[in-house]
Amino acid sequence: MSIEENIGAMETHTSNARSVLDKATSSYLLVFYGKKKSIDSFHQSSSCCVFTDSSAESLEKIFQDVQSLLNQGISSENMNNNVVQRDTCCVRGIHFVDYDFHQLPSNIGAVFPDVRQCSFYQCPNFDSFQSTLEQFPALTTIAARDCPSLTSLTSLYFIPDDIHLQAIRINNCGLRVEHQNDWEKGLKSLGKHGLNNASSGLVLNITSCKHLKRLPSSIHYLRNVLSCLRLESNEKLHYLPQSIGLLSRMVEFQLIHCPNIYALPTSMSGLRHNCKVSITGNEKLVRKIHNDVFLSQVEHWQKSIAANSDDEEMSDNDRSSTCPQTVSRRVSLDMSYYSEKVQKMKAYYNQSRIRQFKATVDLTILLRRAKYRAIHRIYLPPDLLGQQGGHGYYRCLERFDSMRELLDDE
Repeated sequence: MSIEENIGAMETHTSNARSVLDKATSSYLLVFYGKKKSIDSFHQSSSCCVFTDSSAESLEKIFQDVQSLLNQGISSENMNNNVVQRDTCCVRGIHFVDYDFHQLPSNIGAVFPDVRQCSFYQCPNFDSFQSTLEQFPALTTIAARDCPSLTSLTSLYFIPDDIHLQAIRINNCGLRVEHQNDWEKGLKSLGKHGLNNASSGLVLNITSCKHLKRLPSSIHYLRNVLSCLRLESNEKLHYLPQSIGLLSRMVEFQLIHCPNIYALPTSMSGLRHNCKVSITGNEKLVRKIHNDVFLSQVEHWQKSIAANSDDEEMSDNDRSSTCPQTVSRRVSLDMSYYSEKVQKMKAYYNQSRIRQFKATVDLTILLRRAKYRAIHRIYLPPDLLGQQGGHGYYRCLERFDSMRELLDDE
């Protein structure tokens, strides 16, 4: 590279560094673009956009210049060093779009120490959160979208103890699980970190990961951390591990448009009672859950009725205890197609219907007893009644006499 080209590159980096400081003083969110054409797809305001070269070296050099400007007290016009330092600390979110780096350059956290949200979009080589987690002590949310090289969450192993991470969002990345214990190192470290973050749980969103066929069994390491698990549009996902039932802190589980999941782990019955389970876009699974829940309710119902069949009176508390809605664990299914049918099922199998059915069973027993008694009386002979016998007895007597006469004639 010639001297003129070196000077031009240095001037470009310095100009970009000044642009970063200018944007930082007027916005809480900065969006770095490796390619200018990317801005059309994200519709970001130009006041928070910074355009640089897509290489990691270029971005690292720009932030070296930013740090130098901060150290020298030089910024945009009419600003002193104190103002710049204060305003750069006000930046809360950074997005990186269309960059070629494998992980974030290591000198960005020194410029923006108070960043809470860091996201990566359309970064084809991005494959690790290590540098991101190590640079931002106030980080609460990390996200990656359209990053095909991000195949694992093992890089969460490098999460520091003082970070209170609240959300991880992965969208259309290359996540995959080849073995049950994949991601174990990262999830185990994240689980230990969560013990220091008792105030708020962790939200894990995994969306549109085309290579994800199963969740790892090591997800149980998040039992003291994970409060919400959202799986959406993972078309090849077909297996959920039994260890999901160990997520004792989870209060919401969402399964949206994952058509190859045909059954939920039986261990999910061990989740906390207020955990909301939402299933959308999987009619086969919804139908199976309805059948399983209904059959378990009917079985318990029949046992309860049989146990109380000898009692002529049953208190309201006893009846309510036999209600399927009371004895079974509720599964909340947020569905557009089946919502009306579910409501009808709940309306039909309520306590009043159970009381009506119980009355029908009792009436059937009484009718059968009355029938047997009537038949008995009809065929009684007159000497036992003390009066004329039943007509059934006389008909039988006539047939017997006629048959005896025929036999005597022969």
